[in-house]
Amino acid sequence: MGFYDARIKLNGVDINAHHGGKSQAYAKSYHAQKLIENIDPRSQPDVFASGHRHDALYMAYRNIHTFLPGAFLKQNLLAKRFNLGNTLGGWIVEVDIKDDGTSTIQMKFIEY
Repeated sequence: MGFYDARIKLNGVDINAHHGGKSQAYAKSYHAQKLIENIDPRSQPDVFASGHRHDALYMAYRNIHTFLPGAFLKQNLLAKRFNLGNTLGGWIVEVDIKDDGTSTIQMKFIEY
């Protein structure tokens, strides 16, 4: 699908999964916002998931449902080195794209 970036269509939902490479910024949303700002508006996905930061977040930004997906491992030495706090858990997400291009979303973060 892609080494650091993949674009898939799942049941009519266009998803961009991205694995970043920088440590935490001053705000959780910063890196995802900057990545989205560089996506051509004519080909933007419905959902953008930006991993690597080991944190969890949802935001609607530029009409894209944006997620930091969380982490599935406790903090290791590399995460500690990059100051990644490791929010343990993951999202359950349901997206419905209407014929007119609008979307509805239901999501729940499951911590463990």
